[in-house]
Amino acid sequence: MNHINLDTLPEPVRQFIRGLAAGPDGSVIEENGRPVAHVLPARRRATGAGANLAWTDEKNQRRCALIRKKFSQGIGTDEARELADLQDEVSAYRKQVGPVPYDVVDALEEAVNGSSAPTP
Repeated sequence: MNHINLDTLPEPVRQFIRGLAAGPDGSVIEENGRPVAHVLPARRRATGAGANLAWTDEKNQRRCALIRKKFSQGIGTDEARELADLQDEVSAYRKQVGPVPYDVVDALEEAVNGSSAPTP
């Protein structure tokens, strides 16, 4: 997901973007009658000490199902919000558990390339 700092944009652009996300369902930007972007209002989620950052197989299965549906047939506003929430959660989980240790990465690279040395 791209994060854009509105403070760096000209005021007319900031007003336009605020207007797009003003309603609870956001807006769909269309070109030649076809949707090209969904703009949703920012979600307000619990992220404090009581927030549940546990990542489960069920959440990941739902996230994958929504991604498949998004690209195969499209998803509505509620599902787009749910997907965005799940993407935020998996990102927070990855930050919480840390990066994959280098020895695991090296072993995977060796299994794929037959050597841990970089290929020219």
